[in-house]
Amino acid sequence: ALFPAPYPLKHYQKGIELQEPMGSLICGIIRDPKLIHEVLDSFCKHDKFMTRLLQVSDNFNNCAEGVPR
Repeated sequence: ALFPAPYPLKHYQKGIELQEPMGSLICGIIRDPKLIHEVLDSFCKHDKFMTRLLQVSDNFNNCAEGVPR
């Protein structure tokens, strides 16, 4: 849109409230690549792109195991 659209204040405030819990949830998930792979593995049967993303993730995590973070 060329001009900003009105956005209800209560929805904006709810988004602000959810920012920290969502950040914690995402941070917890990304710290465990095996969990991500377990959850997303079922999508690979139907989604070639997801299969490729998980392969890239697998390669990265296998190469990075000996590298301190």
